[in-house]
Amino acid sequence: MIADCFRFEYPGVVGAIILALITGLILLNVWMQFKPAFQGRVLFIACTFSMVGWLVSVLAEVLTPTLNCKIFWASAAWPAIALLPSCWAVFLRHYAFNIRRPLNWPEIAFLLTGPAIISIMAFSNPWHRLFYDSATILVDVGNQPVAVYAHGPLFYISAGYLYLVMVAAISVVVLGIRQARQTHQAYFLFLLMLSVFPLLANAAYILFGVTIAGLDPTPFAFAVVLGLISWLIYTNRLFDIRAIARDLLYYDFDKYVIIVNAEGAVVGANPLARLMFGIRERVICARIEKLPHLDGFSEIASKYHPYQLPADMTIDGRFLTVKVMPIHRPFADEAAPMGFAIMLTDMTDLRNANLKLQTALAVNLKRLQEISDLRDDLERQLTIDPLTGVQNRRGIEQAFDDMCAHTASGEKGLVLALLDIDHFKKINDNFGHAVGDRILKDFSRLLRARIKAEWPIYRVGGEEFVVFFPAANLKNIADMLDRFRDDLQKDSFTRLSDPVALNFSAGLARAPSDGATFTDVFKIADERLYHAKLGGRGTTIYEAETERKNALGSA
Repeated sequence: MIADCFRFEYPGVVGAIILALITGLILLNVWMQFKPAFQGRVLFIACTFSMVGWLVSVLAEVLTPTLNCKIFWASAAWPAIALLPSCWAVFLRHYAFNIRRPLNWPEIAFLLTGPAIISIMAFSNPWHRLFYDSATILVDVGNQPVAVYAHGPLFYISAGYLYLVMVAAISVVVLGIRQARQTHQAYFLFLLMLSVFPLLANAAYILFGVTIAGLDPTPFAFAVVLGLISWLIYTNRLFDIRAIARDLLYYDFDKYVIIVNAEGAVVGANPLARLMFGIRERVICARIEKLPHLDGFSEIASKYHPYQLPADMTIDGRFLTVKVMPIHRPFADEAAPMGFAIMLTDMTDLRNANLKLQTALAVNLKRLQEISDLRDDLERQLTIDPLTGVQNRRGIEQAFDDMCAHTASGEKGLVLALLDIDHFKKINDNFGHAVGDRILKDFSRLLRARIKAEWPIYRVGGEEFVVFFPAANLKNIADMLDRFRDDLQKDSFTRLSDPVALNFSAGLARAPSDGATFTDVFKIADERLYHAKLGGRGTTIYEAETERKNALGSA
């Protein structure tokens, strides 16, 4: 009676172990509910529930004492047995290939059809005996009744189908190995080992009768695999992004990387370095100096020092910088390195771009200098009188303000002298403008030679000139101009056949006593120049006319 199959004996050690595995898988499912989702998560949970169902049937088989009940529970395990590898195959496909969509209809049909047919064949065994035949017996193993099953043809058909499913799962992983980047292949190899492990356990049971306490080892192998996969997923060990990034820096790095051992032999190289230096498997472990272009590294192992190795190199017109990093031993930093990583960086494009940039900068600097020279020349032309070479009135007021700010007040201040060549119009009328121009140039040249270089001279009109004398005394400047006038009388500025004595009049004013602005001071100087002209020309007036008359009257 089926009801008798639900009467169980007290579990022994084996039963306790199976019960612990069931509890662990249930807790694993609860734990996964609080963890982030991953590709194929629903399928993985289906795998764990299938595993729980399988282990529950195994536990019931262990705890029931009669042969018929053991066969019943063995048959009851087949829905879970058939569903587990089917879910595993589809899970591997979704997880390994990052498939995020829901299950499609072919996948759902695959998951349901095979397990349903196998379940019908297993549950109908009492009527046809083609799954477990009548030769199945009960034996005693360690005081525990254990069924030794005689498998019928339907069992082998079911097992063959499930082997095909597992082969399909393994094929998914093998396809991943072939299509994946080199940085990911190691993780697919690990998945392959995990997928093969339950298959090997089942093959050992069917072909060689290997058991665990008289039980099929396959569910235990699957339980271990599921627990290990869960741990790896949630600790980022499976497809670990950090480890992948490290591999990525080696395999897909845009630099040439060569690994050399302590003896100076090449033990590895990334794809770029293999292509550049023609490194094949047959030259691995060859001395590094035997490789083309790398003879400069012959003493890398015996005399390692970063300053004794090439800092850069040129290969086939490509400019490469060199960086050598020692690989130290795990617990002996002070000892000699156990190897070296040589990293070559192609700086050709950057170097060429830098050279182009430097050339462009040099051209631009030259152009800027030309522009600056043109600007200076333009400014000079704007501020210099082209005839006499002295400054014109542009900027004269700003120069006055600047010099006033740096000139002390008191008896000495900034003296503004306004000079006017006497009878200059008559010179132009009698001798022509060419002679007038020569007189202006020579007058400016001689005036420039008489005064200090830092005292500026401005031509402010046709024959009028302004001179600034900083920190000067009016009387001293007037005396100097009188001496200059006497010297001019000794030189002839006109044609030799028609000599004319050159003379000038001057009016002086001082800031700040005569005014605080250029306009005010210039106005006073202009008034005094006017009085000098009225007084007969050829004189310098540096004080107010009324004061001057009073001074002359008292004398």
